[in-house]
Amino acid sequence: MKSLLNMLGTPIKSLAVALLLVGSILAGWMLQRGSAAVRAETPTTSNKATKLESLKRLSANRFTLPEGYIERVGLQLGEIKKSNQPFQLPPLQGTLALDADQQVRIHSRFAGEVVTLGTTTVKINTSPGETDRFETRPLRYLDHVKKGDLMAVVWSKDLGEKKSELIEAVSKMKTDEETLKRLKTLQEEGASSDRSTRDAQRAVDSDRIAIERAERTLRSWRLTEEEIKSVCQEANLNKANLNKNGKGADPQQDWARVEVRSPQDGVILEKNFSVGDIVDTNFDLFKLGQIKQLKVWAHAYEEDLPLLESLPKPYPCEICLPAQPGVTHTGELQQIGAVIDPNQHTVLVMGMVKNDQGHLRIGQFVTVKVALPARADELLLPAEALVEDGKESVIFVKDATQPLHFDRRTVHVIRRTREHVVLRNTADGLQAGQQIVTRGALLLQEALEEQRSEEPAEKSTPKS
Repeated sequence: MKSLLNMLGTPIKSLAVALLLVGSILAGWMLQRGSAAVRAETPTTSNKATKLESLKRLSANRFTLPEGYIERVGLQLGEIKKSNQPFQLPPLQGTLALDADQQVRIHSRFAGEVVTLGTTTVKINTSPGETDRFETRPLRYLDHVKKGDLMAVVWSKDLGEKKSELIEAVSKMKTDEETLKRLKTLQEEGASSDRSTRDAQRAVDSDRIAIERAERTLRSWRLTEEEIKSVCQEANLNKANLNKNGKGADPQQDWARVEVRSPQDGVILEKNFSVGDIVDTNFDLFKLGQIKQLKVWAHAYEEDLPLLESLPKPYPCEICLPAQPGVTHTGELQQIGAVIDPNQHTVLVMGMVKNDQGHLRIGQFVTVKVALPARADELLLPAEALVEDGKESVIFVKDATQPLHFDRRTVHVIRRTREHVVLRNTADGLQAGQQIVTRGALLLQEALEEQRSEEPAEKSTPKS
């Protein structure tokens, strides 16, 4: 090396010496900095002991803090309150449907031909300032009808025959009664035998039985007493006409006319025929329902069932339409299903919603919001006051008589939101007004766990 330096000359010697000097200085500085970083990352035994000794344990779950510890660490205290706010269940997803209890299928009481369709009067759209105009037209889909409105007329041969049988029986009995009356008069005068009178009486009794049989048949076909009475009156009229001019009943009478009337107020949801169709008693002429009140079918998760079952029925709720943000309708929950979907773990919840304005549609997707009332035995505290490790839920309660004494309490959470948790005051011995640690609860829990881990394990003394 010395011979090499002698050969390079004085300038190069000076540069080499300077580089060696700078390298040694940098190496020493980096070594010193690495040692300081290692000392900073590794706490000394005295620092760790100071941290553990800051909490003085009085018992397994009770401890005291030194003066100024709360301000130094940054602990914040809050107050346990009564839960006086309604609890909002997660929104239930569902759809709207027709109320099956308000639907009816309208049939004809007798088989026959549809000869007439009922009519309705509707308003015609007019220009502003014009007088309202109305028109009468046949019934069709979505027309409103009232109870008792005529919806169709069916011409039934069977009904005409049964009415004719009743008329024939009434007319025959009238004739036989007159014959019996004359025979009784002749018998009193000795001009007739007793046998003839008994035969006439037997004929009258048979006619009465035939009338009753015909009336019972018509009643079984749900003809009213007024309709049956009118048939009998027609029979008397026919008898009078027959005696007067020798002619029977008017062939144009509506003996076979069957009127189909609405059994309730509602809207026509189905019309399944045209005039001239031949229908029987099982054919659905109309399907009538209510759209002013719709059924709500929603799905609730299995874990929400206890809360839903605790509510009185019916219970008010809000019906929201995703297609109309901000629009809500007042409804009510009425019944909870008995079957849980094994795939989604949801249960069907049924309710009702008013639709007086007709803005809701059958099959429409809706969201149901249910607000549970606050219970008198529930307490509310901030969610950040709760410390959970997967096994238990813990809060730290301040002693009212000793400002620096705290108790570690294991609690049972009923329900929770993002901001609050709800507890039962009877289950955990807590009361409204008690102060708890809301910020820094996790630091206290870690400090207690470190103290427990540093405690020497108790050695069992061997038995002699």
